[in-house]
Amino acid sequence: MKKKLGIAAGILLVLAAAAVGGYLIWCSSLEDDVIWPDYRINQVSIKGMTIEEARDAVQKKFEEDYGDASITVTIDDREYELPAFSALDINVDEILENAYLPGHREWYKRGVDRYRLDKNEPVYSCEVLPFIADEDVLYDALEETDIRQIDTVVQTTWKKYEDRLVIAKGSSGIMADVDRLKEEIRDALYALSFDTVIDCPVIETTPEPLDLKPFYEEIYQEKTEAVMDKHDYRKISQSQTGVSFDLEQAEKDFEAAADGEVLTISYIYEEPELTTEELRSMIFRDVLGEASSVGGGTAARKNNITLASDYCNETVLMPGEIFSYNDTVGERTSERGFQVATVYANGTAVPGIGGGICQVSSTIFDAALYADLEIVERKNHSLTVSYLPLGLDATVNWGTQDLKFKNTTDYPVKLLVTYTDGEVRAVIMGTKTDDTQVEITTESLGGLGVVTYRIHKDKSGNEIDKEEVAVSRYQGYH
Repeated sequence: MKKKLGIAAGILLVLAAAAVGGYLIWCSSLEDDVIWPDYRINQVSIKGMTIEEARDAVQKKFEEDYGDASITVTIDDREYELPAFSALDINVDEILENAYLPGHREWYKRGVDRYRLDKNEPVYSCEVLPFIADEDVLYDALEETDIRQIDTVVQTTWKKYEDRLVIAKGSSGIMADVDRLKEEIRDALYALSFDTVIDCPVIETTPEPLDLKPFYEEIYQEKTEAVMDKHDYRKISQSQTGVSFDLEQAEKDFEAAADGEVLTISYIYEEPELTTEELRSMIFRDVLGEASSVGGGTAARKNNITLASDYCNETVLMPGEIFSYNDTVGERTSERGFQVATVYANGTAVPGIGGGICQVSSTIFDAALYADLEIVERKNHSLTVSYLPLGLDATVNWGTQDLKFKNTTDYPVKLLVTYTDGEVRAVIMGTKTDDTQVEITTESLGGLGVVTYRIHKDKSGNEIDKEEVAVSRYQGYH
């Protein structure tokens, strides 16, 4: 029995040794680099693949599933697709390592792994979701769009015309709130919500405020009256029409106007009371006063009257200026062409240089009376004259007696003096600004004395006032 048992044990040992040897030979024959278990990642079976092949297969499926992934953003009826795939990645390294482990541990364990898989091969199925590898990719894609440039605000516009300002009031709009939009993109990205459409958060924008004051300052023109140079009537400043608009009311109207409303602001024109053309046309427009006297005499007397008339003719007095007969005619000398004719001296008619020129001064005096100019200096002759009534003459003598009157009007006056066919004519041209009429009268003081009056009357002939101009006494008065 013992012998039989020994034999049996030996046989068993031989068989066991043979079995172990066969197992080890089998383990050696199972050497490879492919995955043995039935692993399925994202529905991709990687059984029989190397790790690199499995990784490529899973990556390909990842690209198929998410290659078109994008996030949609809408704003102002516009739609933007932001590609998201470049922001994603997938990591299956640990799963691949676990899947590859059976059959690839110590070489002598291959048989066990093979046996277990053949006896009851399980199916390992897992879903691996992408992770966010680089969220900036989407932000970069966002910046490549024109979302930042979207601003639906309508700015206020205007157009200036010759007589008005037309304003089209702007309207409010929206622009993208990019910071908030990035937050929503990030949330959608991490939630893998690629079917979600993001309504872009917006910021309300308003038109830039309109300041009407610069418009007012640009069109404003102050009304300017024409002004004559006080020293030269030919120099007249340029008048200007005033231009403006009611700034305060325009600001209120603009504030009250609805978005998009068109507002018209009409200019206000203020014409000057006196334009340059009007002022120029008024210079020497009217006859303020005129007078004439008739007198002949010798050729010498006529010569002197002609010279004196020529010297006085075209004399212009600016407002406030005083006319001096002596200064205007100058000293009466033979060198200046004056000749000897009858003059009054100490109540006697005697020969003298310049005789006859008093007829010119007397006629000018009368014209000045009717022109309503202020008589500054005047003296009557010692004897009566034949060419004018008492009280209307004006004697002159170089260095002692002069005829002076002042231009008391607001405009220049011009003295026109001519001597033709024995008649001295004096006309004072100027600008009449009212309807006042002037009447010259004299009242006798008895004998050869008179008082000269200037009477002012309204346009209906009613007396306004009576001014005493001169008192004249001639020789022979008692």
